[in-house]
Amino acid sequence: MQSIYRFRNAEVGQFLLAREHGIGDVELAPLTLRRNFRSGEHLVNWFNAVFPDVMSDRDDPASGAVSYSESLAVTQLGGLGRCVVHPLFGNDKEQEARTGLQVIADTLEDFPEDSMAVLVRGRNQLPELLAELRHAGIDYRAIDIDKLTDLPEVIEVLALTRAAVHPGDRVAWLGILRAPWIGLDWTDLQSLVVNDGRSMVIELLRDDERIARLSTHAQDTIAASLPLLEQLIAARPSRTLRDLVEDTWLALGGPAILDDQYAVDNVYRYFDVLAKHERHGSLDDVA
Repeated sequence: MQSIYRFRNAEVGQFLLAREHGIGDVELAPLTLRRNFRSGEHLVNWFNAVFPDVMSDRDDPASGAVSYSESLAVTQLGGLGRCVVHPLFGNDKEQEARTGLQVIADTLEDFPEDSMAVLVRGRNQLPELLAELRHAGIDYRAIDIDKLTDLPEVIEVLALTRAAVHPGDRVAWLGILRAPWIGLDWTDLQSLVVNDGRSMVIELLRDDERIARLSTHAQDTIAASLPLLEQLIAARPSRTLRDLVEDTWLALGGPAILDDQYAVDNVYRYFDVLAKHERHGSLDDVA
């Protein structure tokens, strides 16, 4: 019920068949575990009330369905546990984050000496919630979740770095053009590269005929930013890669498009990492 996960490619039906028919000529004696040592009594009662309707009413090896087995709370967890539902309708991540923050803040106020864990369906739910926690001054630890390379502001300067290291990195160059500091839309990006899979993006940006096909906005922003982008591939015998990327980011107006100091700090944390890894103004391995 708990430990055999289909999303990890486990074949639940194999366990059900083994329980019923054994493995080869070895008969198995199944044991159903009843006592719940992890959850308080009130939570166990809630599980027993809700999950028979959530899970299948019978085991089915063909579909991997498993029926619910009722649990019993252990004595030392009697009278503990609570389940509260906060219904939110629609798909407003910011509203969900605000509600989550309020629940977290109230819980920490009620139990100031305790720590707490927050479980989410997926990582894409976390950015808004983590931002709310930061603004509220609530410390958190998100190991392997709140990574620099997952943050939009860092992804953008990483594209600048990749472009400077390898002028032929088309994905990085298109990422720069798509980033808010230039802001080309998908139609302009398509028009820029269509029917030319060999030229570098910087070469296409120098093609007056191709640029003339783009929107007025795209033409204006490319005209303003092209001299700055040219610096990424210019000779730099005594300039560090970190300084080049930072200077280009500043010249493109990178800090101005970020909405809080935390995002700016993240970019400078990235610059510190870049300075440690670069060699002779480049990177041995961009990855």
